[in-house]
Amino acid sequence: MSWRWDSRASNKIYPGPGWVEHDAEVIWATVMSTSRRVLQQLGETKRMAAAIGITNQRETTILWDRRSGAPIYNAIVWQDRRTADRCRELARDHDERELSLKTGLRFDPYSRRPRSPGFWTACPVRARPRRQATLLSVPWIAFSFGG
Repeated sequence: MSWRWDSRASNKIYPGPGWVEHDAEVIWATVMSTSRRVLQQLGETKRMAAAIGITNQRETTILWDRRSGAPIYNAIVWQDRRTADRCRELARDHDERELSLKTGLRFDPYSRRPRSPGFWTACPVRARPRRQATLLSVPWIAFSFGG
């Protein structure tokens, strides 16, 4: 059995203090070019490839249109702090200690969950209604592969 791997980083965008983004189209182009490089490394054995694995920053959020597959806004990177105020409100209004005991988590902008509702108000561009959009990055990459 033969295996190959490759990885590439994407440039970050800093549109404001504490804000960290990636261009979603650049993420996709990087996934494709990296995949092509691995297939080239495999050469003739690529016909026998049993699996392909892709990993990313799972807490990075991409807002994308479910119908077209097009990104609606830049990817919000896990380091982004724009929802810190919302997380402080959640911690104040809810029992963060109970949440932590049950899940091991805290209200923190690192996590995608507090970011999701804040995404609609924290981005400089007002996004489309929720029923037309999705917020996850891994499904967007899978959707993009499938066309």
